[in-house]
Amino acid sequence: MPEGGCPETLSGKLDFLWRRSPVVSGLSYEQVADKLKEIDPNLSVSRQYLWQLRTGKKVNPSRELLSALATLFCLKAGRAFFEDDFDTDLADRISEQVELLAAVAAGGLREVMLRAEGLPEDRLKALLTVMDKMREESGLPPAGE
Repeated sequence: MPEGGCPETLSGKLDFLWRRSPVVSGLSYEQVADKLKEIDPNLSVSRQYLWQLRTGKKVNPSRELLSALATLFCLKAGRAFFEDDFDTDLADRISEQVELLAAVAAGGLREVMLRAEGLPEDRLKALLTVMDKMREESGLPPAGE
């Protein structure tokens, strides 16, 4: 998560989501604009405008664009997430979830999760113990730090 929690500005939030969300990972501004138009065919958005929003050159997107962005990034909070007066604690929790998704997508954790699914609780605890020992032997800090 960004130092001090979720960014407060629209451009900061967009940049954070753009960098960390697996939804747009590797996509160009043009491709993201196309995805947004698939979400809302009446939407008029260009790659240049998305870049301007992300860098803070433009700061007042339409409600329709904010709604499409919220849908694209799978934000249950909807377009309200992008507004300045959005609840800071909730924004921080959303940021933590985005970070977790990014870690799952980037670190091969999906396969670990799929293999652990359905195991009884005692087996899950044993698996966590083994993983904690492996982290220690690898010189990594305890999980969650």
